[in-house]
Amino acid sequence: MKNIRRKIIYEIADSQLKQRAVAFAILLKEKTGNSSVVRQYTPYKVHIMTGVHTNTVKKYVAVLIKMELAYINEKGDLYIRSLSSEKKHRNFDISQFVLDSTKNIYNQLRELLFLIAQAHKDYIKRLLRLRHNPTPKVDFKKVRRLCKKYCGNPNAEYEERGISYKKIATYLGCCARTAFSVVSRAVERGWCKKHFNTEYFYMPGVRFREIPGFMFTTMNYGVNPKANSYTLSPAWSSALVSDLTNRLKQDHRTSDMIVEVRHELLSECIRSIRSGCGVWSGSRA
Repeated sequence: MKNIRRKIIYEIADSQLKQRAVAFAILLKEKTGNSSVVRQYTPYKVHIMTGVHTNTVKKYVAVLIKMELAYINEKGDLYIRSLSSEKKHRNFDISQFVLDSTKNIYNQLRELLFLIAQAHKDYIKRLLRLRHNPTPKVDFKKVRRLCKKYCGNPNAEYEERGISYKKIATYLGCCARTAFSVVSRAVERGWCKKHFNTEYFYMPGVRFREIPGFMFTTMNYGVNPKANSYTLSPAWSSALVSDLTNRLKQDHRTSDMIVEVRHELLSECIRSIRSGCGVWSGSRA
């Protein structure tokens, strides 16, 4: 399996149960091949195929049926519906995923959600850059209209403020500690690179004393760690950010919206720019 529909990814963004269920569906499709069918379905039969506990299988199948990603026919066969679209621009590329277990796929799905968050930030950055430095292949009026819609001010300047672990946790529907693990795994896989943002204030003679407004002090400095910023790997940047930007071209066949704004992540990004405080303000979790 190389692709998964964008709609599915956005739907599971804030629900760990749905994320696990979709990961289970991907594994089951990998085990059943092109048929995507489990004949004479029983939880125990699926347990033998995937190694997932029978009670967990029942729970995941119920979620998939509710999401309309699976169904059981009158003969008792379990069918997993197609998880990808025939139209390439409606899919996310997951060819880099290792499809060996539900847990591993689940972790990679959460890492993909995090990468999409960063891709949306990069998209806003490119949008503002195109506004100030348009190219012949891009409709200038469309760019200006989108800048006004998403940034409030067409002349807005992009300011990098990073993404806090608390914000990532809110998006993924998990705790800040789990968000830290998700980001760490994405960095270890080489899918993105982490940049630490820390403010240092010269305070001679402070000598490690507690000073209001600073997280900690050293011999001569007050230190305030800020939210980390991230850079996508070339492969993921091409797959996620470039796809959004390419939709600005006049000869693109689809009239779909440039970017999905149904989830809170991009909405927060837009509100942050409109407030004049840059993108992704917030304390480091």
